Amino acid sequence: MDEPSKKQQILQDLKKLVLSKASIVYILSDEEDRLETLLKEFCATFQPKPKLFIWTPFQGLIGEEETIENSKTPFDALDRVIQRTDQAFYLFEGIHPLMNSDPLLTRKIKDVHRALRNRYSTLFIIAPVLVVPEELRRDMVIYELPMPDASEVERILNSVVTGSPNAAKLTESLTPELKENMVKAALGLSLDQAARAFRSALIGRATLDTSVIDGVIEEKGQLIRKSGILNLVTNRPTLDEVGGLENLKEWLKKRGNVLSKEGKAFGVQLPKGVLITGVSGCGKSLCAKVFASFWGVPLLHLDMARLYDGTVGEPEKALQIALQTAETVAPSVLWIDEIEAGISIQSQKAGGGAQSRVFAS
Repeated sequence: MDEPSKKQQILQDLKKLVLSKASIVYILSDEEDRLETLLKEFCATFQPKPKLFIWTPFQGLIGEEETIENSKTPFDALDRVIQRTDQAFYLFEGIHPLMNSDPLLTRKIKDVHRALRNRYSTLFIIAPVLVVPEELRRDMVIYELPMPDASEVERILNSVVTGSPNAAKLTESLTPELKENMVKAALGLSLDQAARAFRSALIGRATLDTSVIDGVIEEKGQLIRKSGILNLVTNRPTLDEVGGLENLKEWLKKRGNVLSKEGKAFGVQLPKGVLITGVSGCGKSLCAKVFASFWGVPLLHLDMARLYDGTVGEPEKALQIALQTAETVAPSVLWIDEIEAGISIQSQKAGGGAQSRVFAS
């Protein structure tokens, strides 16, 4: 039996929440457009079909066929939610900055919970950060919206290619293998970011080749640079540029399809990591670059010595940000450089301390 796609899994998760009469669902995501589309599809799975109202501070509560008057302020909008008795879903966008600053708003949201907890109606709040007042912790369900999967990203790629001026030539040169690699390079981006990456990579092109992947990966560089800790390495040498190390090359070639559809379907396990040691100049850095180039994914550089020198803040927090960023732009290769800096510092600390915990991570 085939596993459900990520989109189908999201719809199933939302249905479980609604059927369990979850009154307030806090969705961690910054993809408002994507969530709106998902909720519209979600409404269509019910009979009779419930209404979906979307609230923003400037427009109030707006549905596909109905606009609720006098609902621009959060208090008025939440009052309308409480007063309605029909089954409906409500998506609030941009309310989270007010939730910790206004205790009366917290109380009003609590009233919404009490009004909806015995109905099949749900208030959805979308925000990129978690802002849950203590009074609402027991009343809210937190749901982290997964990033788009390959099928969603492929749909965006197809729409960008077919909508370009050179659509015919681009479509002809877009081989199945190249399409899969472009989609793989864009995984970890939001749908808007993926569309922007594809459009940027296609500028000035009449046909497509493997060099287009670098343009897609560059969009991930925007996310990586914002972390302030990781660097995106753009130098992408080939496997042929590595002299010797035949055992390492053979290990890598055996895992050449680990990120492909066929590899995943066959159940090939992702490698956990590789530890490369040696004297300066023996090719350790080159090998790290080749790994990312071989798999066609971004290479993220994390300098452990810089992590410990205090220029990026507390080491534990900095490492957490770095790992979260790496997970966000996955699949990718994380190159941890100068890892011996963590070993030497840890050995000098009695009891380990923060440095020990960082190295253990």
